[in-house]
Amino acid sequence: MHRRHALSILILAAAIRLTPPLAAGELPYADSPDRVRPLDVGDSVPDAALTTLDGKTVRLTDVLADKPTILVYFRGGWCPYCVKHLAGLQQVHEQLKAEGYQLVAISPDGNASVSKAAQANGLDYTLLGDPKMEAIREAGLAYRLDRDTMATYKGLGIELPPAPEADDILLPVPALYLVNAKGQITYRHYDPDYTRRLAPDRVVAAARLTLEVIEYRDDGKVYQGYLARPRRASESSPAVLVVHEWWGINDYTRERARQLAEAGYVAFAADMYGKGRRSDTFEGAGKLAGELKGDRPLIRHRGETALQVLRAQPGVDTNRVAAIGYCLGGLCVLEFARGGTDLAGVVSYHGGLDTPLPAKPGDVRARVLICHGASDPYEPAADIVAIQKELTDAGADWQFISYGGAVHGFTNPHNGSDPSQGLAYNPAADRRSWQATLDFFAEIFAK
Repeated sequence: MHRRHALSILILAAAIRLTPPLAAGELPYADSPDRVRPLDVGDSVPDAALTTLDGKTVRLTDVLADKPTILVYFRGGWCPYCVKHLAGLQQVHEQLKAEGYQLVAISPDGNASVSKAAQANGLDYTLLGDPKMEAIREAGLAYRLDRDTMATYKGLGIELPPAPEADDILLPVPALYLVNAKGQITYRHYDPDYTRRLAPDRVVAAARLTLEVIEYRDDGKVYQGYLARPRRASESSPAVLVVHEWWGINDYTRERARQLAEAGYVAFAADMYGKGRRSDTFEGAGKLAGELKGDRPLIRHRGETALQVLRAQPGVDTNRVAAIGYCLGGLCVLEFARGGTDLAGVVSYHGGLDTPLPAKPGDVRARVLICHGASDPYEPAADIVAIQKELTDAGADWQFISYGGAVHGFTNPHNGSDPSQGLAYNPAADRRSWQATLDFFAEIFAK
């Protein structure tokens, strides 16, 4: 994204981003569901004392010990959305077990309510109580109910446990994690809107993948990438490097890697900033992106480093490797191509097009697909003309697809739906650009 547009982007922040997370040292629960700070991929699940439906005390680490786990946090047996989700998970329980996962669900609700829901829906997996909200608060999912909602629930006869040290009533934001045998989170889904849950078939799809957080080093710095691959991958699979938006690696980046794995590719989400360096604010992301954009040789170098990690994975066909990138990541993969990186192809989605280091004839070895929002206000028409001329003069094999009505960030559902803001999700453009990508891969990876 161009520096000249930074002020415009910052003005949009309040309209399209959630409230910033709690600062360190604040209350151990959030004051609204959109301010929770859930455990992230790569974190370990903290221990806590929980109760079984028959009243026994167990430790969460003992429950998870050496067992890949689908770990669910839910509001209670009184919540119809929770009960529907639990029942849906029961329908795929055998499939999850076939993939080697146990299913564990945790709630602050009383055992009687949860037992009733379990019996009514034939739930045969592990249900645990967290009456003190210890596990839920350690997971960063607890929030304080507002007074009006408390009154509504009380009027419905719903009894909720207060926080141990206050009169506040707490609930968890519903969440679902995949946890590996070492207790490390490899997948997460949460939504401040408790009416939206991860569909059971999507849980099964994730369970059928091998997901791994991979740390790697370069120039004395630690990076944290994310690997997704089919559980039953072939011995010689094509591979794709995924480069994140200006926020850094997040749930969206990882979801794109998993989509690729579901399509049969080995996917690795590169870390272009360094472990722990990411932001969920425009100011913070702009600073991180600005540092990287100002050093194009560094972009190319970090791309090469991440590609070495990807190529070193078992079963990767090192002659069939591509890279895709979103927003800042789109700019990065174009820099990889300009720098002559050994790739079969690159795909840029709503990425920056300008460069201080244009390709010279013969430099571009990768085939290039650029997916662009035709109404993107952050990429001037002059930059579009310039990159097309640059790629043509360099002798590159390139495609440039403009999606009518699409603005910047059209592939990301978290960008809202108002194109007048200049940054918005466009489902049609997202779907079409993804299909164009799969077709592109089928062509460049053909043996």
